Amino acid sequence: MTNIDAIFGAAPVEPHHAEAEACLLASLMANNDGFDEVADRLRPDHFYDPALGRIYEAIGDLIARGHKANPVTLKRAVPDDIDIVVEVAAALISVANNAQYCRIILNMWQRREMMRIAQALLDDACDGAVMDDVDSMREMAEGALFDLATGAAGGGGAKAVADMMPDALTMINDGITAQRAGKVTGTPVGIADLDRDLSGFQPGNLIILAGRPSMGKTALALTMALNAVRDRQRPGGVAFFSLEMSDAELMERLLSNAADLDYTAIIKRVLADRDFMRLSEFGEGLRREPLFIDDRPSTSVARMRTECRKIARQAGGLKLVIVDYLQLMAGSRDFRGERYQQITELSMQLKQLAKELNVPVIALSQLSRAVEQRDDKRPLLSDLRESGSIEQDADVVMFVYREQYYLERAEPVQKQGESADRFGERYIAWQERLRICEGTADIIVAKARRGKVGTVRCAFLGHRQRFAGLDKAA
Repeated sequence: MTNIDAIFGAAPVEPHHAEAEACLLASLMANNDGFDEVADRLRPDHFYDPALGRIYEAIGDLIARGHKANPVTLKRAVPDDIDIVVEVAAALISVANNAQYCRIILNMWQRREMMRIAQALLDDACDGAVMDDVDSMREMAEGALFDLATGAAGGGGAKAVADMMPDALTMINDGITAQRAGKVTGTPVGIADLDRDLSGFQPGNLIILAGRPSMGKTALALTMALNAVRDRQRPGGVAFFSLEMSDAELMERLLSNAADLDYTAIIKRVLADRDFMRLSEFGEGLRREPLFIDDRPSTSVARMRTECRKIARQAGGLKLVIVDYLQLMAGSRDFRGERYQQITELSMQLKQLAKELNVPVIALSQLSRAVEQRDDKRPLLSDLRESGSIEQDADVVMFVYREQYYLERAEPVQKQGESADRFGERYIAWQERLRICEGTADIIVAKARRGKVGTVRCAFLGHRQRFAGLDKAA
């Protein structure tokens, strides 16, 4: 038989501290005011003895209803555990040390949870089918340990304004200083007008970057990744999760962007010797940047969380996460074809990921085909595909729109009965519109909780797989 008993010899006694549990309950019965000291950290299931957990829960219920929680009232609240109540009451002590008891109980509970996770992983590893995905087993254990660490960290809850004021004023003052120095408070992405309007991408924010196919979403995301990783104001790496393109294809696009060389020449392998030397030179520079690419398909948020933690350890921090793209992610549950529900879950999980890691997360997203049915093809928030929760969960929603793409496919033709002069006027007007928007793109900021909503015109260098400010388009 293969289990923990076999590994450790004898069945281990689960970690617990009966005296601390009893003393805490006795202290709470003696002084109900002490309950507030532990209520935000300690739950009934943290107790090793279920009966003691039920008593703790009953104490909380009585106090919440404005009643005294003492041995007399608890006898009515938990009649099945009356003997335990009496024993605990006998443990009444004169000096209460609720915080210490709470720490001991939580410590023991975490150890029991670690054993449970280890046993589950051991059972899966030993009893699973030959073709079971071992990566999912590992991710499940890592996710459980991460949830245990964050769930047991405590803290949170309501804070007094007086306690929060120093940090708030310091943060505002730092922002003022940064603005005066021409810097941004968040992670800059190298497009000056966008960085100015949003003051960079803020830690904990979910940013949705959406657009129709061929608008350049991936090229824009790579531009942002490169500019962010090259920013020396903040240490840390950038994680790029590519669920559609292979890492080889992304590397070709990155090299085209970084070396300012024609992308078509790179993929067709028709570079001149001097251009390949330039490519190698810039490639050597890229090797020194902490930019990480994960091209596994159908990646889950749990797997992303694991990789981000590894990258943060390796790069000395993490300052930006990019996901390309949202609709290709794997959900944690099977919704049996309910794609709306799955996208809703994924957008919520990405927002939680941004908050947990305290970094901006950029998620690329598709837009519905409704855009193509309108004369004005500029995207709207209502065009976000498959879930209104994307808009709700996001702190920033941006669309990338290239009028040139649509104009090139709408070259005027002479209508039946139309005079040559009239057709010529229309054609010249079309050429003028095409000339004005050639080589440009609009980044439409449709939602920004802490920034400016509006349109940023920038340069689109498709042959270089790069976006830039209009002043840096050369």
